[in-house]
Formats: sequence, C-alpha cells, structure tokens
Amino acid sequence: MRIKYIDIFKGIAIILVILQHCIGTSYFLGKFILSFHMALFFFSSGYTSKRIDNVNTLKHKAIYFIKPQLFIGIMNCVWYYLIYSLLLGNNYEQRWVDYFTTWFLPTMFWVMVLNYIMNKFHLLETTKKQCAALIFFLILSYIIQFVPNEFDILSILKSPFAFVFYLFGMILKKHDCFTKCNLNSYIMFIISYSRQCPQPKYF
Repeated sequence: MRIKYIDIFKGIAIILVILQHCIGTSYFLGKFILSFHMALFFFSSGYTSKRIDNVNTLKHKAIYFIKPQLFIGIMNCVWYYLIYSLLLGNNYEQRWVDYFTTWFLPTMFWVMVLNYIMNKFHLLETTKKQCAALIFFLILSYIIQFVPNEFDILSILKSPFAFVFYLFGMILKKHDCFTKCNLNSYIMFIISYSRQCPQPKYF
C-alpha cells in the first residue's frame, strides 16, 4: 500500500535534485539544497524499506540497481566518448570506469547490504540496538570523510553516511512516528542535521 504523503515527500526531493543540478553551487540556494536533498532520499527509503535477511532478496536488489547503472554508463559512453569527444572534437579525458560511476545507485545498494548484515546478526531487533547502530555509523561517517574520494570508485565509503538517514527512517517507521501531523518537524530535523554534519565528497 502506497502512502500518499510519502510519495509527495519523494516528489519534492526529486524536484530539489533537479533544481540543484540546474543552478549549481554558485548561489546560496544551490548550496542550501545540496546540503540536505540526498539525505531526504535515504531517509524516505529507510522509512519505506522492508527487512532484508536472506541472500536471495539481496541478489534481487543487486540486479535491480545494476540494470539502470549499466544503462547510465552506456549512455555516458555514447555521449561523452562518441559524440562529445570524437564527433564534436572536444577534449574530455576520463577513465572508462568513471562513465559507469554514478554514486547514488551503488551507494543505495551498499545500504541494502548493510541492512542485510545488520538483520543477519540481529543488530536491529531492539530500540537500544538501533540507537547504538545509529551512533556507530554516525561516528564511522565522520572518520571516513578523511579518506580521499579517489579510493571510492564503487561508492562504498558513502554508504555509512547514507545508512545513518536510512536507519533513522527505519526507526521512525517501527515506532510509527512519521505521521502527517509531525512530518514537517522531521523534515526540518533532517535539514538542520545534514547541514551541520560533514558529508562525503560529492554526496
């Protein structure tokens, strides 16, 4: 069953992503949106997520994310290498692997892997364990920010930070805290928190 206000919530987040990519980061509005818009996606994904505790489900998720990743990579190759560089004669030097490296889809998959691992070892069964996991990944995301982005080709290093918001959404869903009456309060919390929290490069 779809939740109408969650769909609206995701729709607003999509519009913010498009708007931020259009105006860039030269203006205050672009920088402001960049500081929280992806956190909203991971939060809403966590709220609408299901328990992942078997390998078959994880394999299904892998296929689900690999297909669009390959499609985007092929389209990038066609545009940047064949059209932009060869046909139009522009100089665009980039490693071939970078054509297939869009960070969001791989990061979302690694978040699913973390979901599986945490459930497999029964680390999310109680509220205390969930809060402990939240604190652990929050600390881990602070540490990982000092690792150079060049070492994160598969977007693995972005997953702890993303999992913080994903797990926050899971916790609110479990305790039925995310309702229409307090939706604005949680949105403001995510915005204020993500703006203060150091984020992975290109997040």
